[in-house]
Amino acid sequence: MRLARILANHVDAAGLGEVFIAPLDILLGEHDIVQPDIVFVATANQAIVTEKHIRGVPDLLVAITSPPRPELDTRDKRFVYARCGVPCYWIVDPSERRVSELKLAGGRYVAAGEPPGDTIFRPALFPGLAVDLSRLWVRWSFHKGCRCVASIREKHSKVRIARFTKLKDADRGFDTKFWRRVGAEGASPPRGGW
Repeated sequence: MRLARILANHVDAAGLGEVFIAPLDILLGEHDIVQPDIVFVATANQAIVTEKHIRGVPDLLVAITSPPRPELDTRDKRFVYARCGVPCYWIVDPSERRVSELKLAGGRYVAAGEPPGDTIFRPALFPGLAVDLSRLWVRWSFHKGCRCVASIREKHSKVRIARFTKLKDADRGFDTKFWRRVGAEGASPPRGGW
């Protein structure tokens, strides 16, 4: 999470607020609980930060696309975040070497910037911050976020993706973890079943 470190260093040095990384629940609304990869909450908005989660709309949400389902970040989450009023949303796609900076305008996201692959990213939300994208991509060969750790394996000329998914057991108040294999056709249960 090199990007999270870069953001946190800039935000801390300038006293702008706080940067959080997954896993952390964000309660955008009664029925909208999300867990983005990186979250920024400005100092003026700190009242939404609680000990266990963030209850309210943060100033910035960052999604790092996952190779199996990039449309989840580029379409589905984008719609939810816009509906809930998240003012800034970044979509980071390491496989395409792209950062899309989106800003909410009239209930929809509009592109605020999309610097080419290996240039300097100067986000509008953080004046004075310059992210050298060429250094960001160097160590980022695959998405290694906290919510979804994916590893690719070749088996009989098919690519299979092992995804680690974390579920919340609301009744017991603790986290339950399980592994699930996702193939080209979709989810398949492990040998012993779910």
